[in-house]
Amino acid sequence: MNIACQVCHGDGLEVVLDLGLQPSTERLLEPFELGDDEPKYPLRLGFCPRCRLAQRADQAPQANVESTSLPPSPSDPSQTRELQRFLSGLKGALQPRGAAVVHFPDVTAWGPGRLIEALASRQNLMLTVAFLQQALHQQGLEAFQVEQCPAEPGLIRVFIGHPGDYPMGDSVAHQTALENERGLGTRAFWSVLAQEVQASRDALLSQIREIRDAGQRLCGYGTSPAGQLLLNHGGLGREGFDALDFVIDPTGRSAGRITPGSHLPILPVEELEKRFIKVVLLLDSRLEAEALARTESWRAQGGRILNPWVRKKVQIA
Repeated sequence: MNIACQVCHGDGLEVVLDLGLQPSTERLLEPFELGDDEPKYPLRLGFCPRCRLAQRADQAPQANVESTSLPPSPSDPSQTRELQRFLSGLKGALQPRGAAVVHFPDVTAWGPGRLIEALASRQNLMLTVAFLQQALHQQGLEAFQVEQCPAEPGLIRVFIGHPGDYPMGDSVAHQTALENERGLGTRAFWSVLAQEVQASRDALLSQIREIRDAGQRLCGYGTSPAGQLLLNHGGLGREGFDALDFVIDPTGRSAGRITPGSHLPILPVEELEKRFIKVVLLLDSRLEAEALARTESWRAQGGRILNPWVRKKVQIA
């Protein structure tokens, strides 16, 4: 099946990772919906050999975001499926000697966990500064400065203006050199990362089997889209491995609902010590510090947290 690139629109997008059919990761279910057919959509990562950009290769565009009322970020070009239209609109809004700032994830430090987070979220393009600069030049613009977002690690901010209006900082050359060094514009990089995703899943399943074989019970912690994708990709729900008893929502706002696809009940954190759980599987990489703080007394009784988001050395075929 030919899949078109989102940017150059050419056929021949090469699928490097296929996660199969997945439910909407951003929509938790109500208990009465369990008897209904749950829509599922292909979730794939593709690489365009023409424009050298990795991107989502879904057959059902935006399938995982239609269920939420939250719009894509107007300042994140990696969320768009029409990059040149995005940049054209940016140019139209840019005053003479004006500057614009966009932000998007910094892919140079990605491991398998971060790729899962990207595929579970609104991110469509695995954007690099080098690729963005080429696209900007087509619109008569240029990126002149790059910096890490101080408030949100893992994001970079790119400052954009008309050519020559601002001095070109070393940060742009430094970032693009780092991207080239990591091989982000090559199929090989994304193929290896895709293999790491599969190997990490297999390693996690092996750990969970050992835990269950030892007679210990597990639950999940967090209701993020990435966590839902992790559960479904690993088959850790009621219709798969049946490895987890329930999922904890630390906010309590989603208690009483059901996880998509995996169909696990969502309970408040207070239930943890009442249910003889020995291991908590962290389903949101951002919640590790909070989970450690809120489970201190439980861990003092022998409980432990299993963090699947830490990049580990895994065997790749």
